Amino acid sequence: MSKVYILHLINSSWRNKRSNKNGVFVMASNFTFLKEEFPDLENMGVLAEGYLYPDPNGSMYKMGILAETLVNHIFDLDNIKPSAKDTTQDNRIKTLFSLKKIPQTINDMLHLIRKSRNEAVHAGYDCLEQSKTLLQMTHTITGWFIRVYGNLGFEPSEFVMPEDMRGQPNYAKLLEENNKILAELEKIQATLSARKHKRIDATQRRKNADRANRNLRLSERETRYLIDDQLRKVGWEADSINLRYSKGIRPENGRNIAIAEWPTDPMVCKWGYVNYAFFVGLKLVGVVEVEMSNKNIALSLDNQCHEYSMGIKDEHMRYVINTWGEYKVPFLFVTNGRLYEEQSETNSGVWFCDVRDTANAPKVLQDWIDPKELFDMLEKDIATTNQRQKSSPRVRLKSWW
Repeated sequence: MSKVYILHLINSSWRNKRSNKNGVFVMASNFTFLKEEFPDLENMGVLAEGYLYPDPNGSMYKMGILAETLVNHIFDLDNIKPSAKDTTQDNRIKTLFSLKKIPQTINDMLHLIRKSRNEAVHAGYDCLEQSKTLLQMTHTITGWFIRVYGNLGFEPSEFVMPEDMRGQPNYAKLLEENNKILAELEKIQATLSARKHKRIDATQRRKNADRANRNLRLSERETRYLIDDQLRKVGWEADSINLRYSKGIRPENGRNIAIAEWPTDPMVCKWGYVNYAFFVGLKLVGVVEVEMSNKNIALSLDNQCHEYSMGIKDEHMRYVINTWGEYKVPFLFVTNGRLYEEQSETNSGVWFCDVRDTANAPKVLQDWIDPKELFDMLEKDIATTNQRQKSSPRVRLKSWW
């Protein structure tokens, strides 16, 4: 039976490697921390890893099943009786969020996994890079879950991306054995899902949740994926996997694109490239810096982002609307993907500055500015723009617990 709790060499990350009796190296999954208390979730995590390279579509589907099972566990462990509307994963996630059982970031990631599963099932969507990001998100979600509903003080291991072994000379044999293991895992899933789990005292769970939310850390890959989704919701074309400068993506008339990893002049800007450059048609209207969740993002707006605006390459000057002193891009943004929280003001929100006037102070916005509004701001005089910044609402979020 121990064989069902390992991943074969086909998708190993070479972490904690050990040899079985046949001398073949096998690996512990990123999800082994779930084995003792939630083996059904571990099982689905192993399956998602196993399908990652041979079948990214299948991997997305398994991640969707894992997320759905996890949501059901929360309903059960918190004694939440589903209402008549809680028949879909979409509504169940919304219910948990409305009851403050999950924080904003976990809510957003669960919805992204849900949507990717639907795309995998109904549209046959198949993207390896997207599956990699979602696999890391799945690990983050399950890590948060075990901190809240599992062992007190438990800390999962850092996520390690499974290694792609498709180029190995014995790949066909490894794939065949891996598929046998995955088939065995599939057979025992129903049995594992039927297990009952220990309920934690409500007071202790609240303490666990408060600590888990404070310690929630996302990788840059995960953060960008969340930001892509936020930008699309307000009208930008955003996909940091595919809409990248290095993949030949350039501004076009009639398109509002957030182009990822736009290069800057190394003689002016030491940071290399902008995480996103906002283009309304052929006009460069904004630059965006993405920070990690534990950094002071307001400070990055004052320093790093200003260099981005100054560091536009000569070959890209055709996209520049105007110059304002040393600045060549009017609007600067910094975010870590988190909504604004008053108790952590400098480490949350979408921070914004209009550098057309040096008197303008950085502000934290309620949401991203959509392409039309951002372009309209260029047509207004600076005094009007200043007034908008002063009256821009701040998000006032209460503690989740």
